[in-house]
Amino acid sequence: MTEPTLDNLKNAINQTLGSQRVCSVDSDVLLLQTGTVTSIEIIEVFSELEKAFHCVIPDSTTNPSTLSLNRLLAAIGGSPTQSTSQTLIRDSRLALSLKRCFHRPILFLGLVLILFFGLNALVHALIQGPLQKDYLSFLEQGQRFHPFAGVFSNEDFAFSFKFHELNHATQNVGRSIIFLGDSGTFGSFLPASLSLPGQLHRRMGEFNDDHVYNLSWYGQSFLKDAMILELAWDKRIDTVIFSLADAYFHRLSQDTWISDFSHIAFNRPLFDSYALRIPTQDQAPFQSMQTQLKAADLKNLGPLKRVIDSKIFLTRYAPYFQSKWYNGLAPNFIGSDMKTQKTLLRDHRFAVNAGPFSLDIFLHPNDYDKRPVKMLESTAALLNRRGIKTVFFLEPRGPLEWRSLNSESPVREIVANLAARTNSTFIDASWILNAEHFLDKSTHYTAEGNRLIANLIANHLESTAPNRKQLP
Repeated sequence: MTEPTLDNLKNAINQTLGSQRVCSVDSDVLLLQTGTVTSIEIIEVFSELEKAFHCVIPDSTTNPSTLSLNRLLAAIGGSPTQSTSQTLIRDSRLALSLKRCFHRPILFLGLVLILFFGLNALVHALIQGPLQKDYLSFLEQGQRFHPFAGVFSNEDFAFSFKFHELNHATQNVGRSIIFLGDSGTFGSFLPASLSLPGQLHRRMGEFNDDHVYNLSWYGQSFLKDAMILELAWDKRIDTVIFSLADAYFHRLSQDTWISDFSHIAFNRPLFDSYALRIPTQDQAPFQSMQTQLKAADLKNLGPLKRVIDSKIFLTRYAPYFQSKWYNGLAPNFIGSDMKTQKTLLRDHRFAVNAGPFSLDIFLHPNDYDKRPVKMLESTAALLNRRGIKTVFFLEPRGPLEWRSLNSESPVREIVANLAARTNSTFIDASWILNAEHFLDKSTHYTAEGNRLIANLIANHLESTAPNRKQLP
């Protein structure tokens, strides 16, 4: 196994990227925010690092505001180094021009504001007018909150829900099933139709006219799922599927999602609204989470960001224009060759190319966060009172070929007991996939892998629905 040092880390990244891009990069430079590495390239980098250093890099490491060489070094088991670089102004002519502008600050500020708000109004007019059809196509006609992967997501769940097909759904003949989950359930790097909810929708709708809605968003957290469930609360719902995994109940992982990923704290008002639906005697875990969310929200200037975001269309529609830029407006610009990178990601098979290794998150008793269990239990009871069926779906842990190297997760028993207590359906997909069914990591699946999982879920849903046409 390669020793986890800074030099070895840089060498591994350079070999993956096919260049010497990070040789002179300081250990504390933010790789994604500075454009040193693109969000698409980092996925391949993570895969190669996991093989080289025989480790599992947590999804929380991908946070653009913290991802640096030091952060990666810690994730692969190394010791972070001390930064010695200083921020330099590389273009003296630009610095001189800015200095001259500051001699007339009021005029300069006025011109900037006029340009900014003019551009903001133009963007809104374009999306509402000539680009409206293309924007809806970018959103895959509302089949998901956003296309492709989290890189094209918008922080505001409520804004994204406005375009979702569930928000515009008419009365279904069959059941209305909403699927809550993470980036794997979402269908990262695949079209919406080949995602897990997409394939389950085809399977269920083909025989019983059921409609499955993909309400997944990256991140394994009940907080996020509750926020999205709150948005869908007034819609017709017959079944709610929760995608669960070890990280969902891991205290450090949950703390990281709250503190390091701004889209969780940004949507805090939705969680506050959802918590009001919970009976007083079950409020304790919700209040505990609300305290954490509030602290993270204030740290991220959430109240101010929400006001600004409601007025500034440039940020709301940024993923759309970013997609346009990456997919053709800058064909030779670094990181812009997304068409090629999409193909590489779609064809990637990390588990085939990597040797078997442990996938455990090590959910020891001290790591176990019981709050998500209690909140899921309260939610299942709440849904049951409305006549809505709850399904707890345990995601694949990894390739079946690797099972002998991995102990059985305690989460399986936790979720099974939770389902029994709440009269919910428990579906265990822990080891149903083989190595060829995983894309860049153990949480992202191929189209065929999604089809196999969808068949498993469909069979369970049909077995619990009386007087229904049985699937073949």
